[in-house]
Amino acid sequence: MLQLVPKWKTKTWPWNFRYQIGNKPAHEHFYKLDIVRVSEWLGLTEIKPLQITNFIIKKTKYISDEEKYGVDEKIPKDVQDVHFIMNTGGDDCDGLAILTASVFHTMGDPNIRLCSGSYGFGEGLPNHVWCAYHDEEQPGNPYLIEVTGNTEFASLPRLRMKPLYKTHFFCDANDNYWEFV
Repeated sequence: MLQLVPKWKTKTWPWNFRYQIGNKPAHEHFYKLDIVRVSEWLGLTEIKPLQITNFIIKKTKYISDEEKYGVDEKIPKDVQDVHFIMNTGGDDCDGLAILTASVFHTMGDPNIRLCSGSYGFGEGLPNHVWCAYHDEEQPGNPYLIEVTGNTEFASLPRLRMKPLYKTHFFCDANDNYWEFV
Protein backbone atom coordinates (compact mmCIF):
# COMPACT_ATOMS: atom_id res chain seq x y z
CA MET A 1 0.00 0.00 0.00
CA LEU A 2 1.17 3.54 -0.76
CA GLN A 3 0.86 6.16 1.93
CA LEU A 4 1.03 9.89 1.31
CA VAL A 5 3.80 11.46 3.38
CA PRO A 6 2.52 14.48 5.39
CA LYS A 7 3.37 17.89 3.94
CA TRP A 8 6.42 19.57 5.35
CA LYS A 9 5.72 22.43 7.73
CA THR A 10 8.38 24.50 6.06
CA LYS A 11 10.06 24.52 2.66
CA THR A 12 13.34 25.80 4.04
CA TRP A 13 16.55 23.85 4.49
CA PRO A 14 17.30 21.36 5.98
CA TRP A 15 15.27 18.90 3.95
CA ASN A 16 15.17 15.31 5.07
CA PHE A 17 17.82 13.70 2.83
CA ARG A 18 15.47 10.78 2.18
CA TYR A 19 13.41 12.95 -0.15
CA GLN A 20 16.26 14.45 -2.12
CA ILE A 21 17.95 13.66 -5.40
CA GLY A 22 21.30 15.33 -5.29
CA ASN A 23 21.22 18.49 -3.23
CA LYS A 24 17.59 19.52 -3.67
CA PRO A 25 14.11 18.10 -3.05
CA ALA A 26 13.16 15.47 -5.62
CA HIS A 27 9.98 17.23 -6.77
CA GLU A 28 12.10 20.17 -7.97
CA HIS A 29 13.58 17.91 -10.68
CA PHE A 30 10.38 18.01 -12.78
CA TYR A 31 11.28 20.58 -15.43
CA LYS A 32 8.93 22.22 -17.92
CA LEU A 33 10.83 21.76 -21.16
CA ASP A 34 10.25 23.51 -24.48
CA ILE A 35 6.97 21.87 -25.60
CA VAL A 36 7.72 22.31 -29.31
CA ARG A 37 11.15 20.75 -28.91
CA VAL A 38 9.76 17.83 -26.89
CA SER A 39 6.89 17.26 -29.34
CA GLU A 40 9.29 17.23 -32.29
CA TRP A 41 11.72 14.96 -30.44
CA LEU A 42 8.97 12.50 -29.51
CA GLY A 43 7.09 12.65 -32.79
CA LEU A 44 4.06 11.24 -30.96
CA THR A 45 0.56 12.66 -31.16
CA GLU A 46 -0.80 11.22 -27.93
CA ILE A 47 0.58 10.64 -24.47
CA LYS A 48 0.78 6.93 -23.80
CA PRO A 49 3.21 5.76 -21.14
CA LEU A 50 4.36 2.68 -23.08
CA GLN A 51 5.09 4.59 -26.30
CA ILE A 52 6.91 7.42 -24.52
CA THR A 53 8.96 4.94 -22.46
CA ASN A 54 9.95 2.91 -25.52
CA PHE A 55 10.78 6.06 -27.48
CA ILE A 56 13.11 7.28 -24.74
CA ILE A 57 14.73 3.83 -24.58
CA LYS A 58 15.32 3.97 -28.36
CA LYS A 59 16.69 7.53 -28.36
CA THR A 60 18.94 7.35 -25.28
CA LYS A 61 21.46 5.07 -23.65
CA TYR A 62 22.94 4.65 -20.21
CA ILE A 63 26.28 6.47 -19.86
CA SER A 64 27.96 6.86 -16.49
CA ASP A 65 28.69 10.38 -15.29
CA GLU A 66 32.37 9.45 -15.13
CA GLU A 67 32.34 8.57 -18.84
CA LYS A 68 30.16 11.49 -19.98
CA TYR A 69 31.26 14.33 -17.71
CA GLY A 70 34.45 13.08 -16.06
CA VAL A 71 32.94 13.30 -12.55
CA ASP A 72 31.52 10.77 -10.09
CA GLU A 73 28.04 12.31 -10.01
CA LYS A 74 26.29 15.01 -12.03
CA ILE A 75 22.57 15.44 -11.51
CA PRO A 76 20.62 17.62 -13.96
CA LYS A 77 19.93 20.90 -12.20
CA ASP A 78 17.88 22.85 -14.75
CA VAL A 79 16.06 22.82 -18.08
CA GLN A 80 19.31 23.31 -20.03
CA ASP A 81 20.81 20.17 -18.47
CA VAL A 82 17.73 18.12 -19.45
CA HIS A 83 17.79 19.50 -23.02
CA PHE A 84 21.49 18.58 -23.12
CA ILE A 85 20.58 14.98 -22.25
CA MET A 86 17.97 15.00 -25.04
CA ASN A 87 20.54 16.35 -27.53
CA THR A 88 23.36 14.01 -26.56
CA GLY A 89 21.16 10.92 -26.21
CA GLY A 90 22.31 9.57 -22.90
CA ASP A 91 23.06 9.91 -19.22
CA ASP A 92 23.08 7.81 -16.06
CA CYS A 93 19.98 6.67 -14.17
CA ASP A 94 19.21 9.98 -12.47
CA GLY A 95 19.63 11.95 -15.67
CA LEU A 96 17.45 9.59 -17.70
CA ALA A 97 14.77 9.43 -14.98
CA ILE A 98 14.69 13.23 -14.69
CA LEU A 99 14.46 13.48 -18.50
CA THR A 100 11.57 10.99 -18.50
CA ALA A 101 9.70 12.72 -15.66
CA SER A 102 10.23 16.09 -17.33
CA VAL A 103 8.92 14.84 -20.71
CA PHE A 104 5.72 13.52 -19.10
CA HIS A 105 5.41 16.72 -17.04
CA THR A 106 5.91 18.90 -20.12
CA MET A 107 3.26 16.93 -22.00
CA GLY A 108 0.83 17.68 -19.15
CA ASP A 109 0.58 14.19 -17.66
CA PRO A 110 0.21 14.39 -13.86
CA ASN A 111 0.58 10.63 -13.26
CA ILE A 112 4.35 10.34 -13.56
CA ARG A 113 6.35 9.84 -10.38
CA LEU A 114 10.07 10.21 -9.80
CA CYS A 115 11.36 7.38 -7.60
CA SER A 116 14.49 6.88 -5.58
CA GLY A 117 15.53 3.65 -3.98
CA SER A 118 17.84 0.72 -4.18
CA TYR A 119 18.18 -1.75 -7.00
CA GLY A 120 19.47 -5.25 -6.45
CA PHE A 121 19.51 -7.72 -3.64
CA GLY A 122 19.38 -6.58 -0.03
CA GLU A 123 18.38 -3.30 1.51
CA GLY A 124 20.52 -0.26 1.47
CA LEU A 125 21.05 3.35 0.69
CA PRO A 126 19.54 4.71 -2.50
CA ASN A 127 21.60 3.68 -5.51
CA HIS A 128 19.12 4.11 -8.35
CA VAL A 129 16.53 6.55 -9.70
CA TRP A 130 13.63 5.60 -12.01
CA CYS A 131 10.05 6.61 -12.75
CA ALA A 132 6.68 5.07 -12.01
CA TYR A 133 3.31 5.74 -13.60
CA HIS A 134 0.30 5.97 -11.29
CA ASP A 135 -3.12 4.79 -12.40
CA GLU A 136 -6.43 4.52 -10.57
CA GLU A 137 -6.83 0.83 -11.46
CA GLN A 138 -4.09 -0.21 -9.01
CA PRO A 139 -3.10 2.93 -7.09
CA GLY A 140 -0.71 1.06 -4.77
CA ASN A 141 1.03 -0.72 -7.64
CA PRO A 142 2.18 1.78 -10.29
CA TYR A 143 3.78 0.86 -13.58
CA LEU A 144 7.58 0.77 -13.66
CA ILE A 145 9.05 3.27 -16.13
CA GLU A 146 12.69 2.22 -16.47
CA VAL A 147 14.67 3.69 -19.37
CA THR A 148 18.28 2.78 -18.52
CA GLY A 149 18.18 -0.44 -20.54
CA ASN A 150 18.14 -0.96 -24.26
CA THR A 151 15.18 -3.35 -24.51
CA GLU A 152 11.78 -1.95 -25.34
CA PHE A 153 8.72 -3.14 -23.44
CA ALA A 154 5.78 -5.01 -24.98
CA SER A 155 3.80 -3.82 -21.97
CA LEU A 156 4.81 -1.91 -18.88
CA PRO A 157 5.42 -4.07 -15.81
CA ARG A 158 3.90 -3.27 -12.43
CA LEU A 159 6.48 -2.13 -9.91
CA ARG A 160 5.41 -4.73 -7.34
CA MET A 161 6.25 -7.45 -9.90
CA LYS A 162 9.89 -6.28 -9.93
CA PRO A 163 11.30 -7.21 -6.50
CA LEU A 164 14.79 -5.89 -7.29
CA TYR A 165 13.37 -2.34 -7.21
CA LYS A 166 13.06 -1.23 -3.60
CA THR A 167 11.40 2.15 -3.69
CA HIS A 168 12.28 4.48 -0.82
CA PHE A 169 9.93 7.21 -2.06
CA PHE A 170 7.83 8.45 -4.98
CA CYS A 171 7.12 12.10 -5.71
CA ASP A 172 5.17 14.11 -8.22
CA ALA A 173 5.76 17.60 -9.57
CA ASN A 174 3.36 19.10 -7.02
CA ASP A 175 5.44 18.42 -3.91
CA ASN A 176 3.54 15.23 -2.95
CA TYR A 177 5.59 12.32 -1.61
CA TRP A 178 4.59 8.69 -1.07
CA GLU A 179 6.22 5.70 0.57
CA PHE A 180 5.27 2.02 0.57
CA VAL A 181 3.97 0.94 3.99
